[in-house]
Amino acid sequence: MKSALRLTANAVIIILLSVAAIFADEHAKKSKHEGVNVLKVLLDGNQRFVDGTATHPHQDRKTILETSKGQNPIAVIIACSDSRVPVETLFDAGVGDIFVIRTAGNIIGNYEMGSIQYAVEHLGVKFVGVLGHTDCGAIKAFAHGHEGEGNIKDIIKHIRDEEEEQEIPEPKHEHMERCIYANIFHGMKQIKNDPMIQRISKEHGEVQVLPMIYNVETGSVNVLDPDMKAPH
Repeated sequence: MKSALRLTANAVIIILLSVAAIFADEHAKKSKHEGVNVLKVLLDGNQRFVDGTATHPHQDRKTILETSKGQNPIAVIIACSDSRVPVETLFDAGVGDIFVIRTAGNIIGNYEMGSIQYAVEHLGVKFVGVLGHTDCGAIKAFAHGHEGEGNIKDIIKHIRDEEEEQEIPEPKHEHMERCIYANIFHGMKQIKNDPMIQRISKEHGEVQVLPMIYNVETGSVNVLDPDMKAPH
């Protein structure tokens, strides 16, 4: 009986030590980017991309081997699936640098929000960018009143139902820039108002969520004023 109790006690100690090690590892992972100006890193990378001086970091064999043990991205970027918006390329980033979520029209549903929550909760990411872009096909389809077929109609409906889009006067295609901005700001608000993101911000420090726009003609990324609704 005493032997069994000793074995049980030893097993409990081993489990507790294992859990402590996991939490210690998680804490170390979350602390890696503390003090880093993430926005500056991203914008500096974009400037190199625009200038034609990209350094293509973290794309070597060493990085591949290091990241095979786990990921520790510096930011989450929600972007459009448009092939002209290759997130890692336009920020001159590499393997393991950015946790990227891409959907048509950079819309955020349950799966996308779950991906954001995972990156913030389990990877310790403190910066989330909602990256829309000029000449967005999904926004143009919505603004011109197209319904779409198959599941495309669900994308357009999602955009149509956004409160910020409903505030834009008809005909919406005459306010295309405003429609694009409204969609970006809607995504930003979704993330900021998400209960899980709010809880993590309160318990572990603020998660910065910023609206951003990529210009497909110039290659530049600009950060928008979070307090601005949309251009008039």
